[in-house]
Amino acid sequence: MSERLSRISWGAHGLLGAALTLAIACSSDGGSGGPSQAGGSGKSGGSTGSPGGRSGSQGGSGGSGGASGAAGSGASAGASGSAGSGSAGSGGQGAPDAGESDAAAPDGGPNAPPVRGDVGAPGFPGWRFTKAIKMDTSAAGADVGGNVDNYPVAVRLNGQNFDFSQAKPQGEDIRFGSADGTPLPYELEHFDAAGKTAAFWILVPQVKGNDAAQSINMYWGNPAAGLADDSKKVFTATNGFVGVWHLDEDGSAEANAYADASEGGNPGTGVNMMPGSRVDGAIGKGSKMLNAMRQWIRVEDADGRFRPAQLTASIWGLADGYPARWGSGGSPGYQCIYSSGEAWTVQRETGGRFESCFNHVCAIGDAMPTKQWFHFVVRRSGGNHQLFMNGEQVAQSGVGTRNDFKPLGIGQMTQYLDPERHVNERRSWEGILDEARVMKTAVDNNWIKLDYESQRPDSKFLVFGETQTRE
Repeated sequence: MSERLSRISWGAHGLLGAALTLAIACSSDGGSGGPSQAGGSGKSGGSTGSPGGRSGSQGGSGGSGGASGAAGSGASAGASGSAGSGSAGSGGQGAPDAGESDAAAPDGGPNAPPVRGDVGAPGFPGWRFTKAIKMDTSAAGADVGGNVDNYPVAVRLNGQNFDFSQAKPQGEDIRFGSADGTPLPYELEHFDAAGKTAAFWILVPQVKGNDAAQSINMYWGNPAAGLADDSKKVFTATNGFVGVWHLDEDGSAEANAYADASEGGNPGTGVNMMPGSRVDGAIGKGSKMLNAMRQWIRVEDADGRFRPAQLTASIWGLADGYPARWGSGGSPGYQCIYSSGEAWTVQRETGGRFESCFNHVCAIGDAMPTKQWFHFVVRRSGGNHQLFMNGEQVAQSGVGTRNDFKPLGIGQMTQYLDPERHVNERRSWEGILDEARVMKTAVDNNWIKLDYESQRPDSKFLVFGETQTRE
């Protein structure tokens, strides 16, 4: 989920300061000392109060204490004003999993964004429902032979495996933990209670190969719980992620409208994208693109971050057709699904097969039928690279080096964007794209196989247990 505004905490001293200085200027009131710090979800004492107003005479309020913790201390000095004199936070005010509101007003409203809360304590006391979700990598499941560490598992909910009426309207109270109840970082990508569909990503420390007994737990049913997802803790730089684009947004040409879920912080901008392009994807929602309108998503790359020497780039694609043409004679041409200029690209070549190329050094793979989801991975390790389709290696080759940094193109070959020199190039994708990723590491075959098997629409990787009601 995108970053959200924090709640404005209005303490007694902050309100008094605002009233006394209203006639002078809003910027000079004491105000509240920024968001006060709640008491650790009812688990610990209140922290030191936030700084006082910029130049006002009244300090901000101190943070509220935890359910049983000590009172928080008063506010500290403002950036340019006198020290704030906020009152100490009182104990006993921390509610279980009480979080910061996303609303910009103190009281929010029925249409306010969900409340952000803590992930929760081990074992998740206060959550009424739970169920085990087995991760099956045996031959009957995902058929992955080796262990995969620090893997973001896709969990898709529907009306058959989850009762949406038991959770909060936007899924704010849903949590995930390991088999022993240890909380796991997660991201909520998509939640539609009315349509009974949802998609989450959970960082699992290890998925064991050839194992049908391992599991994680899902928890829900806590009215006091606020949203606690954090995509940057799921798709971390430590684990190699440079960019992750779920493509869950509706079509837009607004700058940076397509969020990067990773720590990389590289949002994309739609090119000729229009409202109505948000459709069902491989996981959650994806983006539908039209070749005739040359629609694609551009991610800037000024320093070559998307072309490391150790590389794994992946994307899901569904082709509606192959209308791309090039040259004055309108000959069958290339249609690009993913590229970093000619540093690397994954595209359909003129013979109808898909290829991966590093500056014209290409590995030619298989054809791809229309109206079917395919998972593409290109992996580079030093002077060699491999192309994978649906979890299996289909081609390999060497690599060529190109030093001119081009934008990352989701649905476009970005080497050929000059309309004067390449007026007949129409390599834009025709169909749906989902889950575009770049990693600065060359993952092994087990990771690539699990990526496909766990995310494919008819996946056998996850087995949902029965819902258990907790006392």
